[in-house]
Amino acid sequence: MISIFPKDFSFIIEENLSHIFNILHKNKVKVNTMLNSAISFSVSVDNDETKDQTVDRRPL
Repeated sequence: MISIFPKDFSFIIEENLSHIFNILHKNKVKVNTMLNSAISFSVSVDNDETKDQTVDRRPL
């Protein structure tokens, strides 16, 4: 499970979702399910130890 939420509790807007999906796609992370709310975004993914360190950890 990957959960993303802004530290300042600002809203997760469409632009942020696009950025998140671009990062997941770039790192070839397959999303199984997702949950989106106004201030958080969570996805369940397959456990792949080779990809654990590749996901970009930049703030939104």
